[in-house]
Amino acid sequence: MKFRYILSLALAGAVAFSSPTEARKSGITGAAFLKVGVGARMAALGQAATTVRHEPNQLFLNPGGFALKSGETQVTFTYNRWIADINHNAGAVAFGTRFGTLGVGFISMGLSKIEADRDAIPGFLQGIAKQYDTGTSPTYDYSDLAVLVGYANQVTDKLSLGAGMKVLREGIDSHSASSVAFDFGAIYQIGFRGASVGARISNIGKDMKFFAVGVPLPLMFSVGASFDLVKHEKHSLMVRADAAKPQDADQLVFGGGEYVYNDLLFLRGAWKFNYSGVEDSYGGRNQSAKIKETEEKGSLGAGVKLPMGKHKVAVDYAFTGFGLLNNVHRFSVGIDLK
Repeated sequence: MKFRYILSLALAGAVAFSSPTEARKSGITGAAFLKVGVGARMAALGQAATTVRHEPNQLFLNPGGFALKSGETQVTFTYNRWIADINHNAGAVAFGTRFGTLGVGFISMGLSKIEADRDAIPGFLQGIAKQYDTGTSPTYDYSDLAVLVGYANQVTDKLSLGAGMKVLREGIDSHSASSVAFDFGAIYQIGFRGASVGARISNIGKDMKFFAVGVPLPLMFSVGASFDLVKHEKHSLMVRADAAKPQDADQLVFGGGEYVYNDLLFLRGAWKFNYSGVEDSYGGRNQSAKIKETEEKGSLGAGVKLPMGKHKVAVDYAFTGFGLLNNVHRFSVGIDLK
């Protein structure tokens, strides 16, 4: 049964994350920008999107999900004003051929003209100590970039498989680090009420090095499931759930739902669970005073899909609440060039 591919990927992920050599301190990874969700639809679903199919943004999450029909092309672009006014943008193109689907994409993230405090003199030393660094710029930039290529194939009418490679670069001021990472994913359609199961493992690659000090990539493994809670001719409600295990944090659970009216109007909502406790090499979990990993919890979104000649244009929006931090708004535009 082709379902064994899902099981094989799940076992591979379990082995990878059970290895003692993979234990890392919480939050200590390089290329952290890869943890930021891409696509307004995916964000509105709270990243409970392992089983989303026919979606070019799956190039960034589960490459088994961007498989298209032969002759179909989809283009998407996402604008995200991330917390602290950080620019986070992404784009992807997926081409369906007789031999499978090819995808290319990018993720960019960064901030310009950050005020530099080079060799700053503490107030109590003003007039006594000398500032030695006076020739360099008073500001600096930081930037992250990932360039992706991927391949997906609808192996049978129920099973799709995919793989992707990404070239990574992080830079801050005049220093930079780079690496290469790989993603693998699969989705299996059960055939009952639109039910699907899926699995993915992301960001397999070598450590990134700044000043000869290596930091691991944000390795992530997740399994997910979805089914139609309501299914009628003109409207439906699909519920989704993912269980994700980051290399540097406890297991997380994402749950979301998507209401669709006549393949025209889309309403989405989600919640993230278990964002409330970490464990690192300095000791065990402190149940009485848990450390919050993130303020991110719930998300809401909406979208429309409109005909434009022979093509369809989808516009999606997602709101993510971040508590003490800035709320985040994402906008995506996609074109289906059938």
